[in-house]
Amino acid sequence: MNNRKIHVVSFLFVAILLVECEDIYDMEKYNRPDWLAGKLYTQVAAEDDLSGFAECLRLTGYDTILDVSGSFTVFVPSDEAMDQFLGTNQCRRN
Repeated sequence: MNNRKIHVVSFLFVAILLVECEDIYDMEKYNRPDWLAGKLYTQVAAEDDLSGFAECLRLTGYDTILDVSGSFTVFVPSDEAMDQFLGTNQCRRN
């Protein structure tokens, strides 16, 4: 193949890819769910059963760090779990 044919084939290949590809952000499965509204700390603080964890975030200053838009994965203990942990473990301050 000469250079001109290579350029034409490459152009057609790229054009087909651009036309056929769907933007993933237009796909419903990648949209933010309705129940997931707001920022992380705001959501945690709004839940009645997560007040202990919200207080820990506030005391450590992570409330301001996590109260921004973004994607986070957090495993949050319920108040019952926090009470059980703190009841059986002594926390020491340095």
